[in-house]
Amino acid sequence: MEQIESPIDPTEINITFTEIEDSDLKVEFEIPQKLVKRISKKLKKGGINYNDQQMTALLVKICIDEGTVRLEKDSTWGFMHMQGTPLPEYKDGEEFAFTSVVDTYSVDDIPDLSGVKIKQLKVEVNDSLIEEEVKSQQLECGTRTPHSGPLSVGDELTVSFTLTENSTGQALLSGENIGLRVQPEGIPLVLGGYAFDELNEKLVGLTPENQVSLDTVVPPLFEHEQLRGAHATLTLNVVSVSKVTPATIEEVLEQYGMPNETILRTQIKHSLQSHFDVENEFILINQLYDQLDNVMDFEIPDRIIQSHFQEQCNHKLRAEERTELSEDEQKSMIASSQSFVKRQAITTRLRNKFDLKVGESEIDLMIRKIAGRRRERPEDVKEEYISSNRMGVLSNMCAEFNVLHALKDTITIENE
Repeated sequence: MEQIESPIDPTEINITFTEIEDSDLKVEFEIPQKLVKRISKKLKKGGINYNDQQMTALLVKICIDEGTVRLEKDSTWGFMHMQGTPLPEYKDGEEFAFTSVVDTYSVDDIPDLSGVKIKQLKVEVNDSLIEEEVKSQQLECGTRTPHSGPLSVGDELTVSFTLTENSTGQALLSGENIGLRVQPEGIPLVLGGYAFDELNEKLVGLTPENQVSLDTVVPPLFEHEQLRGAHATLTLNVVSVSKVTPATIEEVLEQYGMPNETILRTQIKHSLQSHFDVENEFILINQLYDQLDNVMDFEIPDRIIQSHFQEQCNHKLRAEERTELSEDEQKSMIASSQSFVKRQAITTRLRNKFDLKVGESEIDLMIRKIAGRRRERPEDVKEEYISSNRMGVLSNMCAEFNVLHALKDTITIENE
C-alpha cells in the first residue's frame, strides 16, 4: 500500500494495536507535540490557516491513513471512535491523541463454498403468458375513467401503502403514490419490489374506501430472512380508482409504432423472458445469502449490531412520532440488525476476495431492473432512491449481484 501525502513523515506517529473481543483491535494513536507543531507550521507557511476543528479533522485523517497501512489486515467497517474514550481534539502546543477500534478479517478465512446449492426457476414463455401480456398492454394503452364501485380485473388504483408485521407492529415496507392494477387470479401483486400472493383475489369485488387493510404474510424474498412468512397487514390508502377500457390491438400497435401483431408478440416474448431472468436473479441471490449465512461462520462485533439497531430504532421513533418501542419490537429489530450486518460483512469479504467493483453503469442497470419489476419508469425509480438518500442501497444490491456471478463457477445451481 502506498504512503499517503502528509505534512510529516507518518511513520513517526505512535500507534499501538491491542486485541480485544470479536476480532476487534483497540488502536491508540499519538502524534507527539513536536510533530503537531511541525504540521501547523508547514500549513501556515503554505498560506493555510486551519481552525481547531479543521486541524482535528486533518490530524485524525493522517492517523487513520497511517493506521490502515500498519494494520496489514482487511476491515469491514474501518476505524471508529472507541466509546468511553475522549473524542480527538486539537490543542495548540499539545500532543494529539485518541483511541479507535477496528474490526479485522482475512479473505484466507473464507471457507470452501463449493458445497453451496441453490435452485433457479425454469420458466418457459408460452403462448398463454404472451396472451396475458397482450391483454395487459391493451389495458396499459386503454382509456381510464374514475370508478367508485366494486373492483374487477384490470381496474387501476393509486395508493400509498404500508406493510406492518403483526406481532410487533413494525412497519417493514411503505410507498407513496404507487400505481397498481388488479391482476387475474394466480398473478401476484407487486409492491415495493416484492410479490404478494393471493392479494389480487382479495381485491376483486372489494369496494375501496379511503383505506383498505388486507391480511397477508411477509414475502418469501424479503431481505430479512427471520421475518419471511410472518403474519402481516398490508394497509392501502386509496388515492384514486380508475376503470380501464382496453385498447384494441390496432391501437396498441399504433401506440408502440409496430407494423403488425406478430412483431408485437415476438417483442413481448423477449421482454417476458428478460423479466423472468431478472426475477430469477433476485431469487438466486436471496437463496445464496441464506446459504452463505450458514457456511460463513464468523462473529460480528456487538458494537456494530448495536449501532445499526439504535439507528433503526431512532428512525422508527421519529417516523412514527413515538418515544419508546415495545419489547417485542426491539427483539424483532435487533434480529433484523444482526441479519443486516452479517449480510453486509459477507458481501464485503467476497467483494475483497474477488476484487469486485461497482460502477455507475451497474447502478443504472440495477435501476432498470427494479423499474422493470415494478413496471415503472427508470427515472422515477432513480429519483425515489436519490430523494430518500438510499443510493447506497442500490450499490449494495449491485455488489450482491456481482457476488452471485463471481460464485457461479464455484457453487451448484440446480433447476427447480
